[in-house]
Amino acid sequence: MEKKLNSWPMLTALLCSYSVVETPLIYHFLKTESIFFQVSNIFVSLSLILLTTLAWWNQQPQDSKSKKMHISFWTSFMLFSSLPFGIIGPQFLIFFKLLRFAGLFKAYNDLNKSHDLSKPKRVMLIGLIALIGVHLVACTWLLVQPMTGISDSEAYIKSLYWAVTTLTTTGYGDITPTNDIGRLFTMFVMLTGFSAFGIMVGNISNLLMAKNRHHEANREKIEDLSLFMEYYKVPRNLKTEVMGYYSHRLEKRLSENDSNIISDLPHGLQKDLQIYIKMKLIDALPIFQGLSQACLKRIAEQLEALSYSSGDILIKKGEVGEEMFLIDQGEVEVLNDQGNTIAIIKHGQCVGEMALLTQSLRTANVVAKNYCDVYRLTKIDFISIGQDYPELEESFHRIMVRRVKDKAA
Repeated sequence: MEKKLNSWPMLTALLCSYSVVETPLIYHFLKTESIFFQVSNIFVSLSLILLTTLAWWNQQPQDSKSKKMHISFWTSFMLFSSLPFGIIGPQFLIFFKLLRFAGLFKAYNDLNKSHDLSKPKRVMLIGLIALIGVHLVACTWLLVQPMTGISDSEAYIKSLYWAVTTLTTTGYGDITPTNDIGRLFTMFVMLTGFSAFGIMVGNISNLLMAKNRHHEANREKIEDLSLFMEYYKVPRNLKTEVMGYYSHRLEKRLSENDSNIISDLPHGLQKDLQIYIKMKLIDALPIFQGLSQACLKRIAEQLEALSYSSGDILIKKGEVGEEMFLIDQGEVEVLNDQGNTIAIIKHGQCVGEMALLTQSLRTANVVAKNYCDVYRLTKIDFISIGQDYPELEESFHRIMVRRVKDKAA
């Protein structure tokens, strides 16, 4: 329910956009609203009234008096602009529907405050506001500079062309005002358009730069590390291992400071976020695919983070298996009795998982090939999770049966 309520600003933005685009077109070209526009008018009005009411109902009881007054004002404003103008009175009243343009800015502000304004949503809303602004300027130009002797579509395209060239201060001069009202309007558009265009370009540029901020920081970190090892004449094999580990680590994480990013949060919130960091790893493992999000979250809660240096033993042959390991960073080797490598387990893979279902002894040694970060899931925790989520044991049993068939084949 909360997710549906949080989606109302985007729905409001889309409905307001439709109304603002539709209104001047009806006035200029249709003159009278068709049945389709009348039905859509009522639908959009009822939808906006419903969404505005939901937003008002969803306000927090602890909000300050000034904030409640602000919300009440916007609620009243949106309810008024949501009335089906054009049906309830003379046609010129449809221009009151243009007040819904403010709903776009309100949606942008609400999404920003709720921290639900992702980059795609932000770009979409900025682009939507810009396109509708161009549309309104073009329709206003048709009002102050009527074009006769051409079709409606040609007149609208020419007005759009004039709006774009004027707002971007390009101004080729092939379409010019022929009266004082047109000249005044053109000067107003040129002055405001320059600022609006600059703001829009600046916002989009900031979004693009913010997207690559962590990647750029990671690149600089790798360059500094390379210079460090070159200065101290680090052996080539160690340099390759260090750079490989660090590059792989950054490839799988947002930055090298994932933990530091959330370090200022309360311990409880940090713990919750760490669970989702672990879920990103286990969700990609075949043995956990198809499990519910609740089950994956429970598994992530029980995972214990461990680190091993090169040569450390994770699993010793002949011991009773009581745990499995998920490889987060680095590589581990599965060795036979002669010390030869049978297999290499890398990031995103697991080892020792069959011990969680059987009482069999370990059949091989597993050692860290290089520095490794792993997560451990014990048999006790596995059994406890399986009691609450039978789907976990069923998934493991299917994999075990498949492996037995593969070995027999």
